[in-house]
Amino acid sequence: MDVFRKIDIINVNRSLELLEYADEYTKLNFIYGALLLSGSSIKKSEVLKIMRGDIVMGASIRDHAKIENYMVVLKHMNRLIEMDLELETRYIMELSTMLFGIDKNDFRRSNPTFREFSYTPPHFREVERLMKDLDRWIVSNEANKDFFRKLSGLYLKIIEICPLDENNHELANMLICYEFKKRGLPPSGIIMKMADYEKLMKRYFISKNQEGVYLHLYEMQEKQLDHIIERFDLKKTLI
Repeated sequence: MDVFRKIDIINVNRSLELLEYADEYTKLNFIYGALLLSGSSIKKSEVLKIMRGDIVMGASIRDHAKIENYMVVLKHMNRLIEMDLELETRYIMELSTMLFGIDKNDFRRSNPTFREFSYTPPHFREVERLMKDLDRWIVSNEANKDFFRKLSGLYLKIIEICPLDENNHELANMLICYEFKKRGLPPSGIIMKMADYEKLMKRYFISKNQEGVYLHLYEMQEKQLDHIIERFDLKKTLI
């Protein structure tokens, strides 16, 4: 049974308790995964406490600020989705400003090399043009044939373009989250330790096969939906 059928079952059987639990649980998964990609060593339990407004002595000021920023960004995503807005460069940079504190016109101005992936992004002068190409791709028939293939394609295009001087992995994850939410699914994205993530990306840049990212995004979304279904004893409705 696919994730769209599972979210339909959750929506049909939703209660206030289920909605509150699912909202916090899926936000926690997404934010924790994003922090892992940023190199943070924060514990998942600590993320939850900060989400609830507590100060965690063992967590850095940076982690506290980033979690608060993510909570703001997720709310802003809801406003954009209510207006039925497709992702495009101006909204991508708007969300980046809120999350990373950069200027909304602050594209990459350097030419990095990802030695761990054996990949060199396009020259920084190409970024603005490539982002316009991405805008067109997002709404194209080609991109929208398969939802999860669109997600993996979007993620990898952001990594390849490398539009920011830093935080591109987090940016790509944030855009995946937006697409999930726009489709009526809860927040999700890449959730794995940095060492595993580097292996995943290295395999992609060697093979140019997006299947690994595709499967991971599907599995992470399915895993959290299955958890909600099991917790609220909705398995009988799967038959």
